[in-house]
Amino acid sequence: MSIISPIDLHISQAIKVRRQFLNLTQKSIAVQLSVSMQQLQKYENGQNKVSASKLIELSKILKFSLATIFSEYETYGANTLQDPSVQPETIKQTNFQKEASRLFSKIQNPKTQQKAINMLTLIALEETN
Repeated sequence: MSIISPIDLHISQAIKVRRQFLNLTQKSIAVQLSVSMQQLQKYENGQNKVSASKLIELSKILKFSLATIFSEYETYGANTLQDPSVQPETIKQTNFQKEASRLFSKIQNPKTQQKAINMLTLIALEETN
């Protein structure tokens, strides 16, 4: 097994997080990607690198921007962990945002979604005052 680079590990984690965020199974993604479920598992756990062509296919299947993945790596990836300007609070906040987004995606009723938006708007207004 070859050593996986930090960017490849970042990509593998991004794929897994996005698939889970969308509540999709590894099997369903593997079928769409025309790979075995074991291959997708290896992509997600960093055992195998994802080729550029498969990454492009995954971006379409999982509806994510390749630019976003690479910009997140530049902002929060291994290259910036030594950078004192990248504070742990910033990374922690991003994790909170991901969790909030994941939970919001589970709300199916549009009226309930609007209530959640209204509540967050009120909280945000209180924070700025």
